[in-house]
Amino acid sequence: MVNLYRIVDNLISLTENKYEQLKDVYLLTEQQLLAIEASDMDSLGELIDRKQQKIDIIVGLDSQFENITDDLKTIYDIKSLDELEVQSANIAILKEGISKVTDILHQIIGAENINKKKIEESKDILQEKMQGTQTGKTALKQYSGMQTYADAVFFDKKVD
Repeated sequence: MVNLYRIVDNLISLTENKYEQLKDVYLLTEQQLLAIEASDMDSLGELIDRKQQKIDIIVGLDSQFENITDDLKTIYDIKSLDELEVQSANIAILKEGISKVTDILHQIIGAENINKKKIEESKDILQEKMQGTQTGKTALKQYSGMQTYADAVFFDKKVD
């Protein structure tokens, strides 16, 4: 038979690992804000790459967690882990871990929204500068395209 306690311990381990990865994602998201404010696109690109690596790890952890919970639901004919009739501190630990994961996800979403707003502000400022540049280019084109209507004057020096 399935050792439910061992399975719950495995779920706890996956949840704790996910939480640690999410903490790293949160820190990287905060660092992205600094890079955005400094207009340091190289650093921002590096942070995005590092963040994607963490997200890939999290996706793997989520997949493992989902497979285990799906198996448990099938074995015990339940729709939710809450329906498991296990009086164990481990279930409480698992629920607490899931709650911590949910909390940090909300923090990440908040930080991402701030970053998005800063990027939009930076984009608007850049567009305004580019619009000024475009206006300058248009004026330059108009002056450059003007023809001079002065007749040519030739100076002829005669040498004796």
